Order: sequence, then C-alpha cells, then structure tokens
Amino acid sequence: MVLDDMLISLDMANRIEVIKMILNKHNKPSLRFFDKFQKVILTHDKGFYNILKNYTNANSWQYYNLSKKENTNEAPKLRNDRSHIEKAQKFLADGEFDSCGNELRKELEAILKNYTDPDFSKDFRPLSERLESAYKKFTQNERRNFEKLFVNKDISVETLKKIETDYQTDGTLSDDDKRKLDIIKRELNRYIISQYEVQESKDALFADLKTILDRILNPSSHSSTTPLYERELEEAIVTIGKIKALLQT
Repeated sequence: MVLDDMLISLDMANRIEVIKMILNKHNKPSLRFFDKFQKVILTHDKGFYNILKNYTNANSWQYYNLSKKENTNEAPKLRNDRSHIEKAQKFLADGEFDSCGNELRKELEAILKNYTDPDFSKDFRPLSERLESAYKKFTQNERRNFEKLFVNKDISVETLKKIETDYQTDGTLSDDDKRKLDIIKRELNRYIISQYEVQESKDALFADLKTILDRILNPSSHSSTTPLYERELEEAIVTIGKIKALLQT
C-alpha cells in the first residue's frame, strides 16, 4: 500500500487520527485489513513525518529522506534517515562530543514530548520541566493501573476485608467470593513485587537523567567550559535508551 501525500493542509488537524487508523493503533476489527499490507508512506510535510515516526517502531519500520539539489537535473538522492541516537553514536565514535550531546538532548526531548504531549500541541516547556512532567504522569499512570486491577472489582468492601483472614474456611462466603479473593490476593502480590522493582529503577533512572541533563545535555548545547567525557556520553546513551523503553511500556 503506497500512500503519497494523502493529507492536504486543510486535513492537518486530523493527522493523528489518520495515523492511528492506518496503523490500527486500537486494534479495531474494522481496520485490521490495514495490517495485511506492507506500507510505504510518502510525505513532504516534516511535521507529519515526525509524528508518524513517533507512532511507529524502528524495529519494524525504515525511514528515508529523499532530497534533490535545486536548479539541477541530477536524480534525487535517497538516504537513511538516522535517529538522534544513531547520530549520537556516530558523533561519539568520531570524537565529536558536543555534537553527540546535542543529539542526545534532541532524543530525550522527543521521548518526553511524545510521552507527555502525544498529540503534539504547541507546548514548548524547558526540558527539565518535561522531565518532571513525565515523572508525574508515569506515577499517575501507576495509580490508574492499580485502580483498574483492584478498586473496580465486583466485590463488596466487607468481603474484601476478609482477605486478611483464613477466608477459605469462612462459611459465610460463597465459592465465588473465595475465588475472587484468591484472584485479588494473587494479583496484589504480583503488583507489589513489580512496583518495588519499577519504583526502585524508575526513581534511579529519573535521577540519572536529571544528572545527565545538568552535566551533559545543557553544557553541550550552550557555550560552556565544562568538558565532556566519552564514558559519560556512553552511559547517557544507555540511560536514555532505558527511559525510552520504560515510557513505551
């Protein structure tokens, strides 16, 4: 399926919904026929292209840039459009540490913006504020996930209180109530373990990112006498990869 500049300027307000339809992000049965096609999407609109990149995965998609010099008869040139991380890795290998830091900053900005502002509204907050917003949103999402698992269960409060007792021998409870308590107890144990794991890694990860922002990303984007070191940049690449994986789960 080849889609060539399918949106005109008057359609741009609908571009998020169009992308979600083509990619069937909500797995709607009526849109599953899209899943059968290999998709080639062409656009001259950089904004649409960037949104599309954020809604797709580099493991299953390839991104190219087609360019041509003006006022020449040369054929257009097709080249891979490397991600900010890929560019950062190349600059690091070449010893261009400031350029590496700049690409890492762009990558982190894109990750946080996609997480805190997925509809790409005109929100140009500083990177430090976006980092704080991402932390708050992730914490709020954890609370909502907890409510989905436990708060909305079809079980009375009085029955739920018996989860601390030997409820399997309680003759006042039906077999269905005992089964529900078993499920809740099992899910609660799993949730607590996962939260300990996530909480510890999440707090450490966001703390590391704040250090990276202050130590690497800000100095690399401004006139500064603060030197950048190869080991720090290597660790920054790994850490930014971890935050991307965390916020995409």
